[in-house]
Formats: sequence, C-alpha cells, structure tokens
Amino acid sequence: MLAADKADAARILDFGCGYGRVLRVLGEEFPGASITASDVDGEAVDFCERTFGASGVYASTDPREIRFEEEFDLIWVGSVFTHIDETAWEGFLRVLAAALADDGLLILTTEGPAIADKLREGELDFGLAPDGVQSVLRDFAESGFGYGDYPKRDRHDFPSTGRYGVSVVHPDRARTLVRAAGLYVAHYIPTGWDNHQDVFACRLAASTGRHPLIPPATPAPPAR
Repeated sequence: MLAADKADAARILDFGCGYGRVLRVLGEEFPGASITASDVDGEAVDFCERTFGASGVYASTDPREIRFEEEFDLIWVGSVFTHIDETAWEGFLRVLAAALADDGLLILTTEGPAIADKLREGELDFGLAPDGVQSVLRDFAESGFGYGDYPKRDRHDFPSTGRYGVSVVHPDRARTLVRAAGLYVAHYIPTGWDNHQDVFACRLAASTGRHPLIPPATPAPPAR
C-alpha cells in the first residue's frame, strides 16, 4: 500500500484512530489526502484534530449511532474488530461499507488461527480467566468465531457501554461476515500486522476491476 499512487486515496478514514499511532503514518504516506479520525474516545479524536490536522468524527459503541458525511477511498480499521463480538462485527461492517467509495478499500485486522494456537498453548491469555479462554477456543472451533469479555475489573480502561473483549475469528468466518455486509475480501495476509494480527483488504461487492492499492487476491488457506 505504501508504494501505491498517492492520488488513489484522496479521502481516508482511520476508524478506531486512538491517539494517531497509524494516522500519523497515513498522513506522511498520503500527504495530499483529507484524513478523518474516528474513535469512541472523544479525547483521542480531539488530539488527532489538534496534532495531525485530521477531521474528527466521534464514534459510538453502538454502530447505529455512527454517521459519516462523506465516502472514503481508504478506510483503515486496526485492532478494532479484534475486541468486539459477532453482533458488533455485523453492525460496524455495515456502517463502514456504507462509508466506502465505489472503488474504495477497507482494511481491517483480526485475531486469527495463529492467535488461537497461542491461546491453546498458553502463550497468551489477554487477561481472560482460564474458563474464558476455553470458551473462546470452544466457540472458535465450533463456529469459527470465539469471543470473551475482558474481566469487569479491567473495563474502566474501555468504553463504558457495549461489550468489549477479545475475538478470535477464522478467515473463513471473517469472509462470510464481510460478504453479508456487501463486501468481499480482495486480499488476505495471515499475521500480516506486526506478525500478530491477520489483515483483510475488502472492497464493495458491486465494484469491478482491481483497486491499485492492492495486489491480486490471495486464496484462503485450508480450514483446520
């Protein structure tokens, strides 16, 4: 993406922007783009406006309350879908699909099979209780989507409403959810973000041709 023609992403949305750890890079790589910062943390949105010159849109833990006034050529969603349950996945995917320009690209990250392996082997637990980890792994094995809430004692750091925790999603299940939102996966990179989270590049199902920001589609690995 970073070597792409910068003119191909004139309007960019960083959804779940936090305090701009990725937004600042987007601004450097696409210097002519208009960048929108959106997060449920209003202070983080305000910071991105002041510090990086982004336009701010306050988000909500309820996707039905989120409105964008424009469409975007590139939407980046890093480590957001990793923390929400399947119902929230469906809602946020619909909102983001509606905000995507016809030839736009939505990039999102997930916790995938590699993380399930680490949970199973005890290398990670994300602060979940042992029975919470087992519940996530059981649901992941049965349906391809495992989710567990963070313990309530840790919730003060997170949005005050809505569920918030850890989701582990098989790429086949992610593709199904993406299709239900009117999108398709044009490219998939296992553990492509920091050798940890899986990366999905998605386009509107009605779009034609190949977007210049992405290479040809990568086939899904066999289901385990």
